[in-house]
Amino acid sequence: MCGRYVRKTGAQEIAHAFSAVDSERHLALNFNISPTSDVFVLRAIDGVVRLDVMSWGLVTVWAKDVSRAASLINARSESVAEKPSFRNLISRHRCVMPMNAYYEWKPMKAAGKPMKQPFAFFPGVGSGYDHESHFAVASLWSTWRDSEGNELNTCVA
Repeated sequence: MCGRYVRKTGAQEIAHAFSAVDSERHLALNFNISPTSDVFVLRAIDGVVRLDVMSWGLVTVWAKDVSRAASLINARSESVAEKPSFRNLISRHRCVMPMNAYYEWKPMKAAGKPMKQPFAFFPGVGSGYDHESHFAVASLWSTWRDSEGNELNTCVA
């Protein structure tokens, strides 16, 4: 999956596209969202789909600090049920990360030097992947607490 993505719509447009309740937290539009950024997620709470803000990069409940958040940004569907970081989240901590596009990189050479060319992928209008110009990326979330009891909600795509 991706390591960078695009969100070119605001909270109200995302809430409308997914029939969700807007949490009233707003984030600036961003065409290059990176790990550890605050991102929108959709999750069901008491039967209501809510648009919430979390930090992208899962911090496991047993982590001593948030320093490794950037290393857990993606979960592979083939192994998510086996990995200790994810397997306990599957049944109760699912969410959706809405994206307008995501980037993948193709290794290339320019002037004899290795480089990576980014390619942006958008949902095809009218395709099964298009939710009013958004992808709905399956995600998991967790709540991490520091030694003082402060909470941080984090997610992984």
